Amino acid sequence: MNLCPTCKAPMTTQTCINVNCNSAIDALEKRKNDQKRNTPRRKQKKKSSFGRKHVEIPSGDIPPDIGGDGGTTLMRYYNYSTAKTWKGDEETRRDALWNLIRAELRPTSDVNRTYISSFKEKNTEERVDRIIRALEKQVGGLWFVEHEEHSRWPSKQKLISDISWLKKIKENNFR
Repeated sequence: MNLCPTCKAPMTTQTCINVNCNSAIDALEKRKNDQKRNTPRRKQKKKSSFGRKHVEIPSGDIPPDIGGDGGTTLMRYYNYSTAKTWKGDEETRRDALWNLIRAELRPTSDVNRTYISSFKEKNTEERVDRIIRALEKQVGGLWFVEHEEHSRWPSKQKLISDISWLKKIKENNFR
């Protein structure tokens, strides 16, 4: 049996069993540090007032190709999609919408100034209304999707579900 060189207590493999021994404390600290070093770090998610977790909000300058003539929409810029091929789930879609509601938007060119300013100020009922109108326009564009067998049916249902969710957000926060 090996004895600790510091306190003469028995040792297990290479660690002193005496919790008050300096060598045991040092060994424990070393193991903790080794574990921290070998553990992959994850970004902390922010928690909203609704108890949902959210990623960082990409606020600030909006590139000129967003919202211009035929450009990418703000919702797509914030990674919102209902496409069947897109890997996001309901929480990811709604996080994107929630981030758009809370984001500070600054146009960077005259090309997208009108489009960006149509989303009004962050955290307002007007911003939520504008997003709802944009989603309703997408639903309207899927007028031909009437049956579950249609390939675009899941996308249309996600849009309808997200519109309903946004209306609840509006009702609970701006009334």
